[in-house]
Amino acid sequence: MSVCEMCGVTFDPQSLPATMSTTRILCLPCYEKRQAEKAAAKAKAAAPSPSVVPPAPAPAPKPVAAAAAKAAVAPAAKPVAAAPAAKPAAAAPPRFAAPPHSAPSRVSDAARAPDPTHASTNNHTAPAVGSGSKVGSGSKASFGSASRHGPKKKPEPEAPVDRKAELRAEATKIMDKQTKRGLIIGLVMVLGAVGYFMFVRNTTQEEKANSAAYEKMLDDLLVSVQKYDVDTVDGARQLQAATDNTKEKWTGTRISPEINNRRIKAGITLQNDLDKRQFNDRLTALEAQARDIATKTAEELRIMRKSADTLALEAQSFGADAVTRITMLRGSLQTNIGTKLKEEAITFADTQGGTDPMGALQRLGQTEDDLRELYDAAEKERNAQAKTLFSTYLQDLYTRTDKLANLTFNEAAIANKPWLGLLDGAIANEWKFTKLTGAVGKVEAGRLVLVGGDADSKGRTVNSIGDSRQWRDFVIEGEFTIESGTFALVFRLGKSPDSRTCDIVEITADEGRIQAGGTYSFTYQLIGSTAKMTWKDDVFEAVDRELDFRTNRHGAFGVVLNTGAKVTFTRLRVKELR
Repeated sequence: MSVCEMCGVTFDPQSLPATMSTTRILCLPCYEKRQAEKAAAKAKAAAPSPSVVPPAPAPAPKPVAAAAAKAAVAPAAKPVAAAPAAKPAAAAPPRFAAPPHSAPSRVSDAARAPDPTHASTNNHTAPAVGSGSKVGSGSKASFGSASRHGPKKKPEPEAPVDRKAELRAEATKIMDKQTKRGLIIGLVMVLGAVGYFMFVRNTTQEEKANSAAYEKMLDDLLVSVQKYDVDTVDGARQLQAATDNTKEKWTGTRISPEINNRRIKAGITLQNDLDKRQFNDRLTALEAQARDIATKTAEELRIMRKSADTLALEAQSFGADAVTRITMLRGSLQTNIGTKLKEEAITFADTQGGTDPMGALQRLGQTEDDLRELYDAAEKERNAQAKTLFSTYLQDLYTRTDKLANLTFNEAAIANKPWLGLLDGAIANEWKFTKLTGAVGKVEAGRLVLVGGDADSKGRTVNSIGDSRQWRDFVIEGEFTIESGTFALVFRLGKSPDSRTCDIVEITADEGRIQAGGTYSFTYQLIGSTAKMTWKDDVFEAVDRELDFRTNRHGAFGVVLNTGAKVTFTRLRVKELR
């Protein structure tokens, strides 16, 4: 099926007549209409020019006889096609309109169409009847009107029509609206495509140029950042300032990780510099205070000592010079502070001990703790000179404290002190038990049940009470039943049950007078440096001894069990003296 170019109707090309010849796609009605339009156009083009005066109207028709006589008188000439019947006027040839459904060929239509030029040349119409002319005269007039130059030439036959050339000429000359519209649209599309191509090409080139410029800017920015030495304070500051000013350019780009990494390093450098400057400021201020130590109170000296200890822990981060300075300062402070604290405490005890023994003992106890810390620090730092000095100070101070404590806590004073049960009431909740595999530690129904860890557990179980109270001077009384194994009673228990710092009494079942399943009672008294212990029924001999000055001066009460030991306390109470 095809679509007609003129009317748009769909038709079957096979149904068209074989005589139909055209280069366009047309249905039969449109083809016939097209042929008629072409014939009319051709006839109009062949018509005489409007400037030529048309011949006079033909006279009225004559009788047949007159016409015959005219024909007989006329000179012999080449036969000419007989003129059609007389008409009112012979001005212009008629225009023929093709019948709606006839299909004549272009050649046949042209042959039948009258030739306007030929018709004008051979316009020999017979004179009208009744004009008064005779036949002879009429004949003469006919010859005289033929031509001044002789008889008319015989019309030449028409040349054959070239249909293909005609169709090409018509196609070139005439285009329908649909074709024109298609050409215009095509031209617009071509121009648009060319414009779009040029736009895309120019845009792409511009984008490439912009991209290259942007990448170069990033490379230049990274190079400018890398020139700063972030390990120096000046370089770190310059880098931070430069990257802060260009933050919008590099944030979120491919160089962002590198710049952020260098900013972090610069920040660390600047923070270290700030810490060092602050450390130096604090150290300088402390050194200035140490020059006038004689005017400082004991509390101010304690604060200075703690500050010096803190600076000593930080000094390693700020170089050898900082370590040297704080070491010298601490040595000077420790000596001066230790001396100052001891002298003030002794002076206070001597002047206030008689009227306020508990206040004097409290002051002496605080000074003991301060000097013990100085002693432990000197021992840890292997400062033999400071260690010797503080051990002397401690022993001197302990002597003063022991004397005042024994005077204050005499037998009468001890007897008047109430007992505090450790297995009942709120204080029973203060017990702390070690959690080991197989170990048991609990207080129930006024009894303390303790079991050491099993054979696979490591270490001993440490169970204690009084950690928050830190008893200095006290009396403890207890009763226990041992079922198996070995356990120890620990007095003035500190961070660990160490025999160098605690007073420890070890008890083993089935050894000596202690038997498995037996029940035993003891009384332990510790005032100052003097420890006394007695056993009911004289199971062990009474003990009365002086503790080493390195033993803790205060602490908790503990029961430590070896693996497999089992013991139950049915009575345990304390008199808190100090």
